[in-house]
Amino acid sequence: MLVMEEMKNLSRLPDAEWTPAEPPKIHEGQVPERATLGFGHPEGEWKNFDAPLSGCLIRDVDPDRMSHQGLVTTAATTSATEILKDNGRRWALEEVYMPLTRYWDFGDLPPARLGVVLAMVHFVLLAFTLLGFHLQEMEAADALESLNMGPPPLPLPEQELAVYAGTHFALLLASESMEIVLFNVDAWQDHREQLLMALRHCEGNV
Repeated sequence: MLVMEEMKNLSRLPDAEWTPAEPPKIHEGQVPERATLGFGHPEGEWKNFDAPLSGCLIRDVDPDRMSHQGLVTTAATTSATEILKDNGRRWALEEVYMPLTRYWDFGDLPPARLGVVLAMVHFVLLAFTLLGFHLQEMEAADALESLNMGPPPLPLPEQELAVYAGTHFALLLASESMEIVLFNVDAWQDHREQLLMALRHCEGNV
């Protein structure tokens, strides 16, 4: 809020140069007159941030009122027009995120090691992107039913347990896993605390 107030205060200076911008597309009644004003990295509240900041103050003028919006980015050098343009891409990001979470299970990944989870996320993003490119090449970009189908369920262990050791893994039956434990009781006892902590971490209790 303090940064927003500082941008509004700076906009009142005599040398403030507003740039006309396209009015908002979603608006009831008369379309307001929109303009933007850009800021680099001035003093005041901005100096408390380690990263470089650029700001954009958006002014919408209606016949009966005037309203402001503020946008801030960590881009070192950019214009208010570019900041406003980038902000307009949020709708596209939300439209992409919806099928990824609803149909591609992007937000419901199974418990796994970090490297496996990252690989699954990268695969989903790559497959979704390639499918979108394919639909564009086939001039079927509006065929959302294809994007909403999602991939088939990933093959996961059923009776087996997935056991990881570094970059290697093995699928073992429960009896095979217990046999390893029983034949190496002393080694397991020596690392009891680390093993319990790892199991609790997998359970989400840490």
